[in-house]
Amino acid sequence: MNMLIDIHQETPEQRKIDVAVQLLKKDGVVIIPTDSVYSFACVLGSSKALEKMMRLRDLTPAEANFSLICKDLSQMSEYVAPLPQPIFKLMKRALPGPFTFILDAGTRVPRIFRIEDSAPGAAPSWAAASTRIWVISSAIRSIST
Repeated sequence: MNMLIDIHQETPEQRKIDVAVQLLKKDGVVIIPTDSVYSFACVLGSSKALEKMMRLRDLTPAEANFSLICKDLSQMSEYVAPLPQPIFKLMKRALPGPFTFILDAGTRVPRIFRIEDSAPGAAPSWAAASTRIWVISSAIRSIST
């Protein structure tokens, strides 16, 4: 089902937010504005929604470079590999701000990002781009759902 839900940035209506949240909970895909472009978005744990986004963009899992939007640095730390303290301190000072940080994904990132080659001992096909998390500063704001 396709629908347009226009949520005004200055005066968001809770009922419209609730509709979008329910859509996301049902493996839906939404389009959201970022600082530079519009992006597809879904719930991180929804493999059906991630597959929908790949179909919409005509990508394979190996080609897909997804970004992770977190409400704050604490939530981000759940999904990235451990950071050296100087890097974390730099991010804490810099965000929110006009920066993008590309970090190694942690073990809580869903398996769909970790497609491995079937040959024993082969390097995983996700070893390059798919194990990176892009922390986009515009996303490090309070996001309520």
